[in-house]
Order: sequence, then structure tokens, then C-alpha cells
Amino acid sequence: FAADSWKPLIGFPPISDQTPTISERLSIYILLFLPWLIIYENIIFLGPPVDAVDTYLQFEMSLPVIEWAEIFYFSVYLFVGLVPLFAKTKRDLREFIVMGLIATGIWLLLVLLLPFKATPRPFMPSSELGQLLMWERSLDGPAGAFPAFHVIWAFLAAWLYSRSMHTSTLWYAIAVGISLSCIATGMHSIFDVIGGLFLFFIVINRVVMWKGLLSASEWFANSWKEWRVGGVRIINHGFYVGVGAFIGYLIVIVLAGFEQLHSVSIISFSTLLGAGIWGQWLEGSSKLSRPFGFYGGLFGGLIGLLIISMTGGDGMLLAASFSVAAPFIQAIGRLRCFVQGCCHGRECHAHYGIVVIHERSRVNYVANLKNRPIYPTQLYSLLYNIVLGLILVRMWTLSISMTLIIGAYLLLSSFGRFVEEAYRGEPQTPKSGGMAIYQWLALAGVITGAAVMTIPGLPSPPVGGPVEWQMLLWAGFIGATVFVAMGVDFPESNKRFSRLAQ
Repeated sequence: FAADSWKPLIGFPPISDQTPTISERLSIYILLFLPWLIIYENIIFLGPPVDAVDTYLQFEMSLPVIEWAEIFYFSVYLFVGLVPLFAKTKRDLREFIVMGLIATGIWLLLVLLLPFKATPRPFMPSSELGQLLMWERSLDGPAGAFPAFHVIWAFLAAWLYSRSMHTSTLWYAIAVGISLSCIATGMHSIFDVIGGLFLFFIVINRVVMWKGLLSASEWFANSWKEWRVGGVRIINHGFYVGVGAFIGYLIVIVLAGFEQLHSVSIISFSTLLGAGIWGQWLEGSSKLSRPFGFYGGLFGGLIGLLIISMTGGDGMLLAASFSVAAPFIQAIGRLRCFVQGCCHGRECHAHYGIVVIHERSRVNYVANLKNRPIYPTQLYSLLYNIVLGLILVRMWTLSISMTLIIGAYLLLSSFGRFVEEAYRGEPQTPKSGGMAIYQWLALAGVITGAAVMTIPGLPSPPVGGPVEWQMLLWAGFIGATVFVAMGVDFPESNKRFSRLAQ
């Protein structure tokens, strides 16, 4: 869209040292507090998961409930609710909204992934403050206790108050008092409070942490190493994808069971073959005689699944197991993408990007982006796939329907790929209708995943027994095969499939 000449009534304040307007102050209630309230109440309504454990340490259960501590516990609503009215600059107000939204997102992810709850410690009220605490408990529940959002909100508010009124000791002392009241009132465990403090630390230091990730990404992107043995070249990036295949194979076998060993091997080889055929068809050239493609691997794996299913194998169990393993395989494989330079981002502002200078990287000899900052799209994919993999593991441990797991993988991985592709900058990627071909495939993945999620299916079975030596042997063989396919080539040859890079 072209630059707008108008300003929305409800929106994020700009990065400015001017005094916030009334509408910008009110926006925080709609853009931050209301979404958080809706999310929190839904978590309370759903209740803790069936396998939830209390976060209290044994000695905490014998601690008395201090009724007068409710003064501090209840004060958080006023302490946080008034914070938008005291912000002195638009910059600080915007930062508070951003930190609050990030904290909410991380908190929600932790609540969904971790089997924790905090059942309030019982007591008999003997004062009006005790009655107020009992009333507050009637509106709350044991779910969503870790990390304690009372603590997160209190410290975020203290940060903004200290920025606006320059008396940080007072405001952080109030935040500490609110945090201690979480334990004194029996509403949270010590573990919950520590979790809230840790999440605040992450949010407040997110820029430094992100810069650290960018530095690590840039190091990987310029870490190409190779060894020659006659006309054969061994490239270091093959080790990453080999390790990814090894770990992924073990995950599938552990979930599907030892009896599926040979079926998993067949599907693994068909996935590798499909990835190679796809890459050759879509991206093969004089510079890339042996590329590999994600969607080719997906289609190749589906063909392998069909073959196994038609010969009496449990295709649904295998598909669900591979769905759980796939994000971890891809996350580790993205380290190879960094080194090789594939799946790289387009040019961007230096603040957001990494710089690739190694002459062997595709960023340089295919895209001609040497010494220019580019989006670290491999990092985006790596982080997203780790989160997706953890979500799918959690679904499996809760014995969720296998069709729901398969559909969730297709849908959520496609969401991530669609967004990631918008930041990519590979010139060889075909486009149609203003979008990359992979975005169209991602849209198809969203639709397919949503459809699969509606199909009734059997619950995921319990995780299998211990890892046997045969599992490790086959996993090592698969990993070594993938390493050779994606990390060993013949650089002096111009034959098809001979070279991985120039």
C-alpha cells in the first residue's frame, strides 16, 4: 500500500519522544489488555491438562495463607491498569505494548506445552481481605499459573513507571511486593513466580538476545569448509542435515514402534529421492546440478506412505510419527541452509539482516548479494519449526487423534512457510500471480491440513520402549546416506547430479 496520509484511531504509537495522545493511551486497552484477558480466560475455562502436576514444592503446602497480602495481590489490577495514563513518551508506550504482546505469546506457548498447574492453597477466611481473596479465587483457576502473569504485569508496569517518573526503586519495590503476595496468598508457587521473573528478563532483553541470534546466524552463513579427496569434495554443511536425519529417524521409530523399522526406512529413502527429483526439476541449472526441495521430499514421503499402506502397513501411524519428527529434521537442516546459502532472504536494512561474504555461498554466486544485508530466513524457519515440533510432541503425549496431529503439521508448517517465503530472495524460485510457487503450495497445505483435521482418527499411542541398537544402526545409515547426498559432490564434473555448489 502507498504511504497513508491519515492516522488510525486505534493503533500502535509511533517511535517518538512526543507525549502520547488520548487515543494512543486508550489503544493499549484494546490492543494489549483485551486480547490478554480473552486468552487468559479461555485458558482458565479449558482448565489444566489431564497430566498436569502442581508446581508447589512439598514445604510450600504447609505455608499459611496470609490474608493481608491480598492488598498487594489485588493492587496489581490498579497498578497495571493505570500505567497507560502515566507514559510520558509515545516510544515508551509502544515499547510497553510490544513487550506485553511478546510476553503474552511466550506465556501462552508455555501454558500449552508444559503440564503445570497451581491449585490455590486452602484456607478459611477470617477477614474481609480473606473474603476478597476467596471471591477472586472463584473467578480464577489452577490453569495458566506458570509463569505467573501477576509477576510479569507488575514488572512491566514498574518498567514504564520508572521510565516516566524516574523513581525506579519505588516502582520495582511495588512489583516485588506483588510478586511475594502471589506466594503469600497461596495463589502461586515459588516456581510460578520465578518463571514470571525469568519471562520478564527475556522480554526486557529481547533485543540483545535477538542480536546474539543474528550474530550466530551470520557465523553459520560464513562457515563453509570443504575437504578434497581426489575429485571428491566433502562439505561441512552435510553433517548438519545428516544429524537431522539421524535424530528424525529415531523420533519416528520411538513414536511408531520398533516393528515399523523397515517401513520407516522405505519412507525415509522415498523422501530423500523426492527432494532430489523436485530440486532438479524446479531449480536445477548449470550452477546447481544437485539441489533438493522441501516439497519434493513431502511428496516423495507421501508416495512412500501410500506404498506402505497398500502393502498392509499402518500408514496413519507412520504419517503421524513423521509429522512430529519433520519440524525437528527441518530445524536442524536449516543449519545446512545457512552454510550453503540456500533458502536465503532478500536484501533488507542492516539492522534486521546478516551479511554473507563467503564465495561458496549461493547468496553470492547465484543471487549476487555479497556484502549486502539480507533477512535471516533460515533462522525464522529454524525457530518456528522448533516451536511447531514441541507443539506436536505435546499433542502426541496427550493422546490426541493422529489425524489431528497430521493436519496440524500440514496447516501450521504451511502458515510458517507462507510468511517465511515473503522474506526470501532466491532468484531461481518461480513466481506466479505475484507470489512464489512455494506460497501457492503453502496455501494448498493450509487447506489440506484443515481438511485432514476434520477426519476422525485413532488417538496417538503411548511412546514405545527403549532405543534398541538396531534403531541406532538404521538411523546412522539413514543419516550417513543423507550426508553423502547433501554434503558430498564432484566439483569438477558438469554431469547431472554431480555438484552441490560451484
